[in-house]
Amino acid sequence: MMDGHCSKLGVFSFAFAVGLASGLGTLFLGLMGHFYGWGVEVIKLMSSVYKGFEATVHGGIIGGFWAFLDGFIWALIVAIIYNLCIRCCPHKSPTVK
Repeated sequence: MMDGHCSKLGVFSFAFAVGLASGLGTLFLGLMGHFYGWGVEVIKLMSSVYKGFEATVHGGIIGGFWAFLDGFIWALIVAIIYNLCIRCCPHKSPTVK
């Protein structure tokens, strides 16, 4: 940080925000594939990870759920590791001469 202070992340807030962004993005992709045919090859690839994800409204909702869950779990792990790492932070501003 600019002032030399290290701040902890709100683990669940961060995880929810990343999960929500991931889920909404995946839902959007599924809807765009359904209505406009955009990203259908990407959707097919992602469906190998997110079971039930396809270029339909229902498939977009299923993919959005899986992406939310996936993003939430990974962000939770990242936030916990980050908070463990900043324990080493000195919490003091370096003196400027």
